[in-house]
Amino acid sequence: MTGQVREIARSLFPADMDTEGLVAALRELVQRARVRHGIACELEVEEPLALHDGTAVPHLYHIAKEALANAVKHAGATRVVVRLRGDDDGLRLEVRDNGKGIGPAPGNGLGLKIMRSRSAHIGATLEAAPADGGGTAVICTLNWRNGG
Repeated sequence: MTGQVREIARSLFPADMDTEGLVAALRELVQRARVRHGIACELEVEEPLALHDGTAVPHLYHIAKEALANAVKHAGATRVVVRLRGDDDGLRLEVRDNGKGIGPAPGNGLGLKIMRSRSAHIGATLEAAPADGGGTAVICTLNWRNGG
C-alpha cells in the first residue's frame, strides 16, 4: 500500500522541476509503460534542452503521460515514441503511436481537454492528429516568443 501511495505522489509531482528532471520523469514514464503494458516504448531526447520557465515541466510531463495512456487504452498501440527536442525558438514534445489512430476531427474527450488546458496554461499549442503511416501524433509546442 505504501508503495502505491509513493507511486501516485511521484506521478503527481515528478522529479526536479527543470529540464533534467523532465527528462528523468519521462524516462521513468516510458519504462513503466514498457513493464506495465508490455509495449515497445522509447524516449528520444535531442540535446541540448533548456527550459526558460520551470513551471512548464509538470504540465509537459502530464501531457506526455495522458497521451501515452490514451495510446495504450484507446488506440491499442503496441509501440509509442516520446520525443523531446528544443532549439532557440522553444521546446517540442511529441508522443506518436502505432495504434488505430484518431479521426481527422478529434473529439473532445476529457483527456484531450486536459492536455489542451495544460498546454494553454504554459502558452503552448497542442495538436492531436493522425500520424503519417498510421496511429496518432500528439504534439505540444512551447514557443519562447509566445511567452513559454
